[in-house]
Amino acid sequence: MSRFLACFAVLTTSALYAQDYAFVLDQAEDIPLLSSQFAAEYQRDLNENIGTSFLYTVQSGMKCLNRNEFSIILVGGADYLGSDDISRPTELGVNSIGNYSFTTGIPTVFNDVEGSELIYQFIDPDTGGDLVDPGTGDKVRLSVGLPAGLGVDRGATPAGTIGIGYGVGANTSIYVNFTPMLFSSLGDQFDGLSIESDYAFGAHLKHDFGSWIDFFSSRNIHASISVGYNAYSMSGTSSAIVPTVVELSNDYELQASGADLEFSTSISTIGSRLELSRSYGFIELAIFGDYVQNNYETTSDGDMQVSIVNTSSGVTDEERTLSNFSDYDGSSSSMGGGATLTLGQGWFRGVISYRHSAVANVSFGLLFHLNSNSGSEG
Repeated sequence: MSRFLACFAVLTTSALYAQDYAFVLDQAEDIPLLSSQFAAEYQRDLNENIGTSFLYTVQSGMKCLNRNEFSIILVGGADYLGSDDISRPTELGVNSIGNYSFTTGIPTVFNDVEGSELIYQFIDPDTGGDLVDPGTGDKVRLSVGLPAGLGVDRGATPAGTIGIGYGVGANTSIYVNFTPMLFSSLGDQFDGLSIESDYAFGAHLKHDFGSWIDFFSSRNIHASISVGYNAYSMSGTSSAIVPTVVELSNDYELQASGADLEFSTSISTIGSRLELSRSYGFIELAIFGDYVQNNYETTSDGDMQVSIVNTSSGVTDEERTLSNFSDYDGSSSSMGGGATLTLGQGWFRGVISYRHSAVANVSFGLLFHLNSNSGSEG
């Protein structure tokens, strides 16, 4: 994304008459919208799966606790997209007066599109066709280099967290979790990008209703339902928009200022899970089904001035301010099911979990149970 924002750069044009320049600025005002929608597509696989990865990972380590029992969970995992599920969008939904195209497709963070450029063609308002240089016949267009996809067969969005659980009684347990700076190194992958804040936190409730139902309790089956909320936030800066000067004619040029952009991404995820489990000595097997709703939003703060300047006098004839280069929101939902295997008894246990849906999740972790009272309600 940072390379996209950096590339308000290569504009192929020459002699335009002075009275013709205003519509160029009018059409340039579509560029932030195009930038935002490209950024949304490029990062969609991350935005749709970071929050769910945290939620599934925490749920894999949640157990029904006795009254006054504590649990410390150290869990990690990842959502995995198969090659057929990695997004390969074919167009953007920009209602633009100009025409745009991609030379080799639209890259996303995981797909295999590389070396692609965004071509933004300005339109002649008199003819409705492509704007051309009257002197050379060349098309007047903006050419923007785009970041490549990683080209992986399976895209992974990892998550790891420390959580604390407490048995409040009535077969009910509460959990909270927190993770700081898990993705802070992401900024090292892009020039001019700095991640300044990055954290996730969540709260969860789990209730064993099977103990109230004779069918389950008589068969030593734990039937439980859990609900959870996870919030993820990332913010930082990008200094990749550089000053640009493009000649429009012998007497006029297009000037674009540089800009430092601040951005903020927030992701909220809620979900519920129904689980059936049974213990066989030190082994516990569980199956579950769940539903998750995910919402995300990115906003940006930073302006770029685009001006038409008379090169003979040095006077700015007209200027526009462009902003909101990475502003978008979206949502996703998922239903899935899977199984969890827990090994151990007493104060220490290990767990591994698999969830199957369009996006698979694998989680694992260590569980430490404290102040356990085997005779208390579970």
